[in-house]
Amino acid sequence: AILGDISSGRTAQLSNAITAQDISVTNTNNTWTISGTGGAITLDGTLTKSGAGTLLIQTSVPLAGDGSVILDGGEAQLINNTNTFSGGVTLNAGTLRVGVNNGTGNPQTAGSLATGTFTINGGTFYHTQGNVRDQAV
Repeated sequence: AILGDISSGRTAQLSNAITAQDISVTNTNNTWTISGTGGAITLDGTLTKSGAGTLLIQTSVPLAGDGSVILDGGEAQLINNTNTFSGGVTLNAGTLRVGVNNGTGNPQTAGSLATGTFTINGGTFYHTQGNVRDQAV
């Protein structure tokens, strides 16, 4: 799936859970919101966000599967998601926000980065509260 440039904010409403090999979000402006009541997006591949725009994944759409998330620019927000994907997260550029309300800074319960390696090569990581990922001791 490819979510490209948009002239104003757009919402993709999921009415069913889906499985995706790869998702590419390349918007250079505005916000793509993924919302709905259908359940999880199961990633078999990679969800990649690039460009200066924003990707907002709402609470009702957790990320699952063996896939990974790569942020190469702009902003990605995981809002109170209970994610279970296992491929890890790579932050190369941009801002990754976990547990914020539409970028307003109003805290919610922190979202989850699931399992796998969390690699920060650049960019900014922000979370409002709680554990972003439980760590074994």
